[in-house]
Amino acid sequence: MKTYVATVCLTKSYTDKMCNQVLLQKEFSDEKAAHVWLNKALKRYNYVKGIKGLCYVSWFSLDDENGTQLLYFDYFAPEAPHEIQTHVTLTKKYPVQNKTIVLTEKCECYNHATLWVDWVFLKFESSDNAAFTSYKLIDKTTGIVIDN
Repeated sequence: MKTYVATVCLTKSYTDKMCNQVLLQKEFSDEKAAHVWLNKALKRYNYVKGIKGLCYVSWFSLDDENGTQLLYFDYFAPEAPHEIQTHVTLTKKYPVQNKTIVLTEKCECYNHATLWVDWVFLKFESSDNAAFTSYKLIDKTTGIVIDN
């Protein structure tokens, strides 16, 4: 039976040594279930914000039973060639209340994606037409939600 190993590495800072890092690992027989677990883990640890000052997600991966890496994402090397699909949700104010608008953008890396989200946020922060509601960053290759 095929197995997949999902890994999330947690660290307190950019400069932590390996002995200070925590590896969360789980084995799955289904690749989709492994992706779901990765999404939950990334959400639980807020990807970049950390939780209660305890840790940050510094990287995550998914490997098959032969040790072949199916997915690798290193947050501290944001220029890695991962196309990020950005979804920003706006709520239209006028003329219809609570109508949602979704803006999407393809970005070459995580850094560009976060800059784009910041730009949209600043553009609509005090807009009379629509309000910035939420955003989601998705690794286009895998469908993994890496921030929201």
